[in-house]
Amino acid sequence: MKCKPQEPEREASKEPVSAGSSATAEEKSWQDVDESSMNLGQRCVYRNRKRAVELYRRGCSPQEIFRLTGMGPGMVSRMWKKCCTKDPETGNVKGYQALVPKSKVKSFIR
Repeated sequence: MKCKPQEPEREASKEPVSAGSSATAEEKSWQDVDESSMNLGQRCVYRNRKRAVELYRRGCSPQEIFRLTGMGPGMVSRMWKKCCTKDPETGNVKGYQALVPKSKVKSFIR
C-alpha cells in the first residue's frame, strides 16, 4: 500500500484535505488507548477508526482508505476533527481517545 502526501489545494467536492503534510508535535504525541476495557465489538470499531485516521494522516487517497476500512471521506474527516478537539478540562487534544465508541468529546452544557 503506497500513500503519497496530497496537496491541500484540491476541489472540496472531490476529496478532503489531507493531514499528511501537517502532522504537528501534538499529533505525534497521541497516546494509545487501553483496549482491555473494551468489549470485542468496541475494540474492532476503535481499531478500524484508528487505522482510517492513520491512513488519512499519511495522505492516502479517500478511495484507498475506503477500500481498506469501509469509511468514507466525510466520516474520516469527522473522526480527524474529533481527534484534534481539545479537552476543555485538561487543554490537551483528545487524540485516539476520541475514536473510542460512545466516548464523549464535548462536555454537556445546559
